[in-house]
Formats: sequence, C-alpha cells, structure tokens
Amino acid sequence: MKTRAAVLLLAAVASRAAAASIDAALLEQIEAIRLVDDQIHPQVANAGTTPDTEWHPLYPHGSLVESLHAPLPARLRPGTPELVRAWRGLYGYRHDDLTPEHVREAIDAKRVAQRSRGEAYPSWVLDRLGIETALANRTRLGPGIDVPRFRWVAFADPLLFPLGTGPADAENPERRVYFDAIRRMRPALGAKPPSTLPEYLEEVVTPALARMQQEGAVAIKLEGVGLQRPAAMAVDEFEARAIYAKHAWGPEPPPREYEELRSFLVRYVAQEASRLGLIVHVHTGTDLGAGFGLRGVRPSDLGWLLDDAVLGWTNFVLVQGGWPFTAEVAAMLAKPNVYADISAQSYGISAPLLAASLRPWLELYPEKVLFGTGALPLTNELGWEELAWLGVTNARQALAMALGGMVEDGIVSRSRALEIARMVLRDNAIALYKLSP
Repeated sequence: MKTRAAVLLLAAVASRAAAASIDAALLEQIEAIRLVDDQIHPQVANAGTTPDTEWHPLYPHGSLVESLHAPLPARLRPGTPELVRAWRGLYGYRHDDLTPEHVREAIDAKRVAQRSRGEAYPSWVLDRLGIETALANRTRLGPGIDVPRFRWVAFADPLLFPLGTGPADAENPERRVYFDAIRRMRPALGAKPPSTLPEYLEEVVTPALARMQQEGAVAIKLEGVGLQRPAAMAVDEFEARAIYAKHAWGPEPPPREYEELRSFLVRYVAQEASRLGLIVHVHTGTDLGAGFGLRGVRPSDLGWLLDDAVLGWTNFVLVQGGWPFTAEVAAMLAKPNVYADISAQSYGISAPLLAASLRPWLELYPEKVLFGTGALPLTNELGWEELAWLGVTNARQALAMALGGMVEDGIVSRSRALEIARMVLRDNAIALYKLSP
C-alpha cells in the first residue's frame, strides 16, 4: 500500500507540473546558464571528405533512423515546426514554413557553416547552444571533437562478450545492429579469448579499461546491460569461471548461461572502471525501433547491479532517466551512487511532459539530476545539431515550468529554484566528473 500511495503521489505531482506555465523571469535567468551536456553524439564536420562513422558505437552508417528503420515520435517527423525553430537558432533560417526550396536553403546554410568553420564547427555549435562542455559518447574523439570542449565516454559493451555474440540472425533488427557493432569492435580485444576467465579479466578487460582512461575517457557506457532474465544478484566468480571454462573451447554458451556470465562481467567492469576513476553510464528505458522491448531496461530491473555492496563506491548514471519509468528513478536517486540524466527525453518529449518527469526528481534529490541532450543524427534534416538545439531549448523551458511550480507551491524560494537550475544544468556534472568549470 505504501508503494502504491507513493506512486499516486508522484503521479499527482507530475500532473501538476505538466499543467504549469513557464515562469518567464525564471526562464530568462535559466537561459543565461552555461551548460554541461551529459550525453551527446556529435559528428565531425564533413566537408566533402569521408563521412564520420564514429559518432555512435552502434550506428556507424547514416542516421539512426536509416540504421534501424525506426518509427519516429510525432513531434520529430518530417514537417515538424520544431525544425523551423532549430534552424532559426542555429543558422538564421528566415522562414516560417518548410517548403522544399526553403529546406534546401537551410541545408545549404548548414553546409556553408561546416565548410567555413572546418574542425571548429562542433565547438561553434556548442557556442550557439550555450554548452560549455559536452560528454561525447563516440567510438573515439575526432578532429574538432576534443578536449576541453568535449570529454570522451567510451563504449565498453564488447568487454561483456568474450565467447561470441550469438547467431548473426538475431531476433529483431535492433539486436542485429547491436551484435554487429560488438563483432566489429571485438577484434581489438584479441583474435582469440584467453582460455580461462581470470586470464580474460587480467589480460583483456582491465588493460582495455585502463587504455580508455589513459586516452581521456571520463566515463564508460554500457548500452546493453539490461539482461533478459533480471537476476537477484550477479553470479559469483566461481560460477562465472565454470561457465567460461565449459565453453572456452567449444560452442559459445547458450543464452541463459551467457546471461549469467555477463552479469558477472558487468559487475567486474563497473568495479574496475570505478577503481580507475571512471563513471559508469547505463542505458535505461525504452528506445527507438519496433524490436526494442522493456524487459531488463526498467531501472528497477537493475537492482542486482545497483544494490551490489561491492559496487557501493561506483557512481552510476542512468542515461535517459529510465523513461517512461521516471517515477522509479525518482526513488532510486536516494542511492548515494546513483544519478540520472534527461538525455533523449530532452528532445523526444515536449517541455510540459519533461517538466512532469523532472519535478519529482527536483523535489527529492536535485543534486543527483544531470542535463543531457542525447543528440545524434536522427534523420537527414534532424542532425545532432538540431536535436541538441531542441534538447537545450526544451530542458530550459521544462526547468522553468517545474521549478516555477515549486516556487508557486511554496516548496522552494526563487533563489533556491535558480540554484537548483544551475545544479542540474552544470554544477552536478562538474562535481561528478571533476571538470574544471
């Protein structure tokens, strides 16, 4: 009954936040805050050279939609007025419509900006958006996407698959894309896995994480942590050794055993990353594509990992904030080592809905909330630049709505509301990643 009452209370608060209007004076102050973006997938400016294929470890070819053939939310489909506003903010678009001639004009203006600024183009985009520092989740950083404006979040999933990744004909297109990426990246770990699990950990996993840290990573990203069979806890090393030894010289483990081995490897990777001073990003919540399900990606499904006593000093960020299970995240932020960002929510849902997600977090644990866009090349028109613009604009408006409602309800003072906005938009990330402000 207590859990149900808490859910109902959070739903009531969210409904009130969604109905809130924007506090114009607070929004003006919020718009002056320089941002730290917790997750972004920028592309190197392409001025007629080879296209950048390292913007996302999973989707090296074309846009996300082209990779997944995924349906888009209605507000991001062709003809959206959001695109008009983004082009105005970025490239000085002068029109109120999206006729073919005007769209070509905007695309030409974007290409001119890319050519004229060259490697400085990604930083120019950040300047237009008011972003001071962005955490780039890419295969690696690249020309113009480098320190100090960008910090690297390294993709660590290949370390979770020492014994193969299953048949090429995975159960849905999204899983095929994921496993194709793992297969592309596994050769860097060595042609043949060591014969025992301790050797794999010592000779492959720990050195790979150390290289990431030495090459400038401030965090690692685990995209596919969600186990199809959520466990009460990770298997211990004795059980993991037995599974590894059983299949090291033969066919790869069947799905159930591989899930158990992966649970141990996720735990080990997170522990080693923390020892090296790296934050652990975990993808949570739904994603694009008809094949993406919710089994294993609900924040509450990660209890086996987040509640592990060995990982008490490992700081986790729930990337995308577990949407649509944001009420669960509000409660999970009570864990000392758990944070959440709003990436993808910031451009994927409207400002009122984002305010509804944010307000319970801000009332309970504002020091654990991080701004992020999650921007990536979505379509030919909605590139990482446009999605970042939408994410920044939406997040500022949503914060003004949620915090303005808290001021109106007497929960916080106006000065405290502005302080919370600064925490969410920059200060929390600066403290967590030990960035120089």
